[in-house]
Amino acid sequence: MPVIVLQLKYNIATFIHAENIIPDKIIGKDVLEIKEIPLFIGSTETTIGELFNVKSEKQSDIIHDSENKIILEGNFENFKRIGYKMKQGIIEIRGNSGMYTGEKMLGGRIEIFGNTDSWLGLGMKGGTIEVHGNAQDFVGGSYRGELKGMSGGTIIIHGSAGNEVGYALTGGKIIIKGDIGDFAGVHMKDGIIAVDGSCGKRCGTFMKGGHIIIMGKCEEILPSFKKIESVKKIKFDDLTFNGPFDVYEGDKTENGMGRLYVRNNIG
Repeated sequence: MPVIVLQLKYNIATFIHAENIIPDKIIGKDVLEIKEIPLFIGSTETTIGELFNVKSEKQSDIIHDSENKIILEGNFENFKRIGYKMKQGIIEIRGNSGMYTGEKMLGGRIEIFGNTDSWLGLGMKGGTIEVHGNAQDFVGGSYRGELKGMSGGTIIIHGSAGNEVGYALTGGKIIIKGDIGDFAGVHMKDGIIAVDGSCGKRCGTFMKGGHIIIMGKCEEILPSFKKIESVKKIKFDDLTFNGPFDVYEGDKTENGMGRLYVRNNIG
């Protein structure tokens, strides 16, 4: 597998617009050409070569294969939109990543060996994002004021996540191994949010459809959700969860038909 390694030369305090750091942009380019790919520090144009040491792990130094891989080494907390609209290949981030990582992603894979900032997978349509740390708010969500979040693909977070996970979710899967904050699945229409840990307040607010599974404690069940049954096990495609679960339907203030599955309720 062809691999390009981008090693950050120094920590950067200003936000970097990094939409061009995607495998799609390096296909057919040699190392010198990759160094000339533009990035922006605020409104000032720079290049990958100015910010990174660039090397190829292929002798030919040329990337042809569609399954190419970019390895990012350093602290990328101030890098916005790494993986923006990527369609193929792999991005491996060996450090923390910034806001909007994987925004509008269509395919391929992003793997983060650190924590990530807010709006991970914003408007994501396909592919996989895996985080071996924690995430902040709005995982798989949309911009404020828009009601169309993630519609496809899979996000896996091995740590915990913040508030409004799956904001306006319309499809896809969000799997979180730790805890999540308040307002999970707010304005959710479809898709799956599965949480191994516990969730905060007002889970499923304005939910119209989809499924939220809480394996730990659910701090609050909204009165606009109606308990409809108890089940021992639930299964969605390749995902199986062992209960027993109390199953709630809502949000009835929206005439919603979403399902909230809670294994351990309040107390």
